[in-house]
Amino acid sequence: MNKNLCILTLLCGSLLTAPAAAAQSVAIANACGIPVHHAFIEVGKHEPPQVFTPDKNDGRWEFNFLATATEPLTAMCFRTTDKATLFRVPLPEGLTRCHFEDKALACSSESVRVAPVPTEQRSMEGMPSAVAQAFLAWRKACGDTAEAVFSDDYLTVVDIDHDGDDDYVLNGDEATCVADGKVVSRSGGNGGTSLTIFTQQAKTVTKALAVFTQSADVRAHKGFATVATADGIYRLTNGKAAKIKSRNGGDVVYSLGR
Repeated sequence: MNKNLCILTLLCGSLLTAPAAAAQSVAIANACGIPVHHAFIEVGKHEPPQVFTPDKNDGRWEFNFLATATEPLTAMCFRTTDKATLFRVPLPEGLTRCHFEDKALACSSESVRVAPVPTEQRSMEGMPSAVAQAFLAWRKACGDTAEAVFSDDYLTVVDIDHDGDDDYVLNGDEATCVADGKVVSRSGGNGGTSLTIFTQQAKTVTKALAVFTQSADVRAHKGFATVATADGIYRLTNGKAAKIKSRNGGDVVYSLGR
């Protein structure tokens, strides 16, 4: 399991309460209908297809947070490794989770709800308090009528300034509020998405940059980082950001595109 997923699993394990009973339970033992080699979940009708990418959890491939989809879902079933054997099966509304195991794609409408976290739990092992507050702030923004849902790509842990310490990048597109199986609000928007970067210096984690942008390219330099966005270039040093006119060199460590 990668580092990002470990931290997200830790956080979500503290945030999620017991599943609430769905108004109408949906369970599909094998959405593909027959044994298949592999399967994906397709969102709407896109070319190329827009799909949910599964994550491996305890030996099985899981497709989580399907409730974030705003278009109908389809099971993309492959009889063999050859993509020419693909066939599609429409899925019912309301699905939130699917997993692929033993040549079958099993799906359900199991729901998850995010609950407030007591103050004493907000600073968790492996999750700096400043970063955890971003999760809690989005939970508060969703209110009592929607669920706060975070995809794995919401948080990326990476050393952006080559100082040996972990830094934290949050992609707003991956934080949503979901009500009745539909996304009602997203941290991003039609014109762009929020990008928030926390940097670590001497064990202190600071919010160094928060912008709304359509794209970003983060490059690591020795002791600092540069972030090129659609609206300008920033240099991040010691937890602070300053606009600069140009940049040279550096290693690309994170990219954001809409």
